[in-house]
Amino acid sequence: MKKLIKKEMRKKINPIEIMKERRELNKEESLADKLTDDLERSGVHFFQPDSSMDSSYLNLPSDLTEVHSRELGKYLNVFTQQKMYIRTLIGWQETFTEESKREYYNKSQPIYKILSTNDRKMSETAKEREVNNHKDINPLFLTYKDSKRKLDLLNLNIASIEDAIFLISREISRRGGDWDNDNRNYNVNRR
Repeated sequence: MKKLIKKEMRKKINPIEIMKERRELNKEESLADKLTDDLERSGVHFFQPDSSMDSSYLNLPSDLTEVHSRELGKYLNVFTQQKMYIRTLIGWQETFTEESKREYYNKSQPIYKILSTNDRKMSETAKEREVNNHKDINPLFLTYKDSKRKLDLLNLNIASIEDAIFLISREISRRGGDWDNDNRNYNVNRR
């Protein structure tokens, strides 16, 4: 008999708290900090998921048709909240990606300029490879590329969540149609 291991539930990430911690460490306001402060002054409230949300509903059962209607509503609620949360994270990740791109471009520009003014001719690809493999630039380049990949993963995740919401909604609609047919059949047979 297999032992059941209780899976440790991870805490939701709060990008605003991360930025505030980073600001305290760096003593410098980042692009994300500036944008956040500006938007909050304009009255924007950033979405935070309900901490009491039962994340076990983020795993769809193998057969939705076997799930009770009340449970379907819980699945729909949790997946919708998760979609809103992931969409918020995508916004933050786009900002972090832009920030890392700016830093990478600013630091790599002098090296690129030297390679462009050199007497020896190099293709753009060769210059990029030289710049990206420079010991001072490589970590910035990798941070930028990793940030872009993280953004891609968030976008794929939200696409999966949208598919789950569609499946749940379709099952709810199907049951509504069945309910209407049952009422119609009852009314026809009653006459």
